[in-house]
Amino acid sequence: ARIDVPWDRILHGHAGSVAAVVAAPANSAYAGSVLTASGDSDVRIWSPANLRSVRAVGLHSPQDQAAIKGVAWSGPWNAGNPIPYLAVARDAVCLFRLEPGQPAKFCKGVSGRTSEWVPTCLEWGWSVSSDRYLVFGCGNGGVVGWSPRQESTTSRFVLRGHTGSVTALAHDHTGNTLASASADKSVRLWDMRNKQCTATLLHAEEVRGVAWLSAQVLASCDGPTISLWDRRSLQSFRPLQRLRLPAQHRVQCLAAGPTATPAAGMLAVGCTEGLARVYDARSWEVVANIKEDAATVNACCWAADGARLWCGMSDHTVRVWSPGA
Repeated sequence: ARIDVPWDRILHGHAGSVAAVVAAPANSAYAGSVLTASGDSDVRIWSPANLRSVRAVGLHSPQDQAAIKGVAWSGPWNAGNPIPYLAVARDAVCLFRLEPGQPAKFCKGVSGRTSEWVPTCLEWGWSVSSDRYLVFGCGNGGVVGWSPRQESTTSRFVLRGHTGSVTALAHDHTGNTLASASADKSVRLWDMRNKQCTATLLHAEEVRGVAWLSAQVLASCDGPTISLWDRRSLQSFRPLQRLRLPAQHRVQCLAAGPTATPAAGMLAVGCTEGLARVYDARSWEVVANIKEDAATVNACCWAADGARLWCGMSDHTVRVWSPGA
């Protein structure tokens, strides 16, 4: 099979660099769709049927009109209501209800304790009682947890340990472990049941992304390097394996293929200089090199059904590739 492949589609609509790409939950009213956000705070929802987008309107709170730094799409909170909630990080984190065909409805927001606690990234999690909560990384190295169902608009917990800005967050498949990446050249693993740090994984450069490939294997990226860690042997503080790209390609983001889909067992890597690469996580062979120009891949995600890889680019485009194409 040919490894060097083109993008299937290059989509236009944003007027700024596309900073976030997130897939809609499979059990929501937007199943199959993908949401993208750009630096000019334009948010678009893309249809899987025709790859066209509609602009999501109303994603502003009365208190916060700053540029969007991250988005996270929650699944429905109960089986009888398929309407998802969208968390948007600006200078604060705000929660919106997304009814199809309607303007987004602002529900509530939470801000950091001081101006130093400005959010940089966010991720949905869930507790053993199935209560959904948000975690968001901050510029001062803190990781803040918040339960939107609680009446309080203050933080629920704070995880401290990083000394640089938090760049990425990822829960494992159980929800019990959170991986946080940071500009301090480390990844920390947190036990979310007792909020304790269980491991610190050191890197040579700022860590830009983390992704769980399985219940045991975590991927992280710094510079042109992808490190693979086996949680069963973390006491050695040495990665299971390292994959190195050409030096001119700095890895910006990672996305693991959803389980029980055509993309299961695949790891997507977005880089500078226009490269997106897909690995088979079982053999670590390259499945696809996708490169047509020099635009940076800022963010990437797989659709919930694994049928497409979506990438947000620095040249304002959204690009799509299908493993089976």
